[in-house]
Amino acid sequence: MNNGRRRSFGEIIHDARSDADLTQQQLADRLGVRQSTVSAWEKEVARPKTAVLVALADELGLDLHTITVAAAKPIPVTADRA
Repeated sequence: MNNGRRRSFGEIIHDARSDADLTQQQLADRLGVRQSTVSAWEKEVARPKTAVLVALADELGLDLHTITVAAAKPIPVTADRA
């Protein structure tokens, strides 16, 4: 539950991947990226390149506008990355 707040890019990707019953590795294989890359997206450590973002939306059946807007938001800075 998001308690009225917008879900982050990582949450959107994680939830859609889980709903599609895919592991991070399976999604990575379909997109031609590493499993660690998918993990980084879901952990809000990195964002996909535009071409991969389009393929990601298509693969997970997501609205491209929704994930593009979410992906455009800055990656949050945490104490361990400051």
